[in-house]
Amino acid sequence: MTSRLFVAVLLVALQMSFAAPVFAQQDVDEMDVAGAYSLTTSSYAMAITVPVGLTVLVAVLLLRSSSEMESYIKENSVALQHDLHMGGGETSAELAMMFNVPAEQHAEFAQVLTENRGELLPLTDVDALTPQRAGTFVRVIYNALMEKPEFAQHLPRIGA
Repeated sequence: MTSRLFVAVLLVALQMSFAAPVFAQQDVDEMDVAGAYSLTTSSYAMAITVPVGLTVLVAVLLLRSSSEMESYIKENSVALQHDLHMGGGETSAELAMMFNVPAEQHAEFAQVLTENRGELLPLTDVDALTPQRAGTFVRVIYNALMEKPEFAQHLPRIGA
């Protein structure tokens, strides 16, 4: 939860830092050529830097979430494998919370996990578990959720 708040604050700060020069320059009554160039440059800088900054931020969050998911899979592998086979359970509910799924949609989330268990189960093998495989586990769930509008609305947009 703290990381999501941090991301939101960072996004607002990025938006404000690049938009502030644009707004400040628009208040000038007479804009000369240099001012027009500066306004355009600030606008382009915002249009380029914010997406690049967001991409870097998402990459950092994915790497961090991969290591967290690796720890989670190691600690809960047996229960996770059981819940993937059975179509629900405590680990399904915990994963739903990790993916920001509202409580009333946890049963549907468990169904999505069950539908994708063929891809997910091999990734829960503790003997072969790596941060990359944990990241793939996250990516499989994320991609499955993005295909369903009722879940996609709760997820951040990440370039696949």
